[in-house]
Amino acid sequence: MTDKKQTVFFEHILGIFMVFGVRELAGALARAVWALFFQKTGNEEAAGLCITGITALFMLFALWPLYCIRIGREKEYNLLNRRTADWILLIPFGICAALGLNQFMNLLHLTEIKGSYEATRQVLFSGTRVISLLILGFAVPIAEELMFRGLIFRHLKSFMGRKTAVILSALLFGVYHGNMVQGIYAFLMGLLLVWVYERFGSIFAPVLFHCAANSFVYLAADVEALGQSDGIIASCVLGMAGAVFIFMHFYQKNNNI
Repeated sequence: MTDKKQTVFFEHILGIFMVFGVRELAGALARAVWALFFQKTGNEEAAGLCITGITALFMLFALWPLYCIRIGREKEYNLLNRRTADWILLIPFGICAALGLNQFMNLLHLTEIKGSYEATRQVLFSGTRVISLLILGFAVPIAEELMFRGLIFRHLKSFMGRKTAVILSALLFGVYHGNMVQGIYAFLMGLLLVWVYERFGSIFAPVLFHCAANSFVYLAADVEALGQSDGIIASCVLGMAGAVFIFMHFYQKNNNI
């Protein structure tokens, strides 16, 4: 490895560590804000959700300038014409992918594995409908897209092959979620999110996809029909079919990715 390549390599590794450092700092600040201003309310059940929301907001303010600097160095490109219809299709694409993958994991009984998933789920669904939807459906997805697709993936792609960067960034996204159930789901969704990012050449594409997916998962959590045997199978097939159909629509426009 030449001196120039070594410099580039360490620059991007440092950039990745900086991103994770920002995430940890945001989390620490969020916990401090909770302790100073909200803990005295005595609503301990909402602590996890509140800290998650505050962390996401801190991440947005910290990561957006870093992302703007990054795209200033490496211009984003566009493989589609970015028609309005294509942007709108990202919403059902995200919903179908989330529905299909969640129900597929239910069919495999992966959600029944004991561990931190159930505790995490209870924490995230502890707030009011509106607040939880704003945090889980919008603030968290936007922060995660800036972190993983906007910064980490771009850093990885700068010193390794695109395919390796796609897989590694998705793997990091899965590990980031902290438990096996969410990790498997996040890894698979991470692959789709990177593909959407590369296909559209804009961070707003995976943000839209991710927000649609998370919002749907939250809103559909209490739909009883989706938890019954027949409902799980039917919705899994419907979700997978819809996701594949929309995927092929985008893929046929340019099959370089």
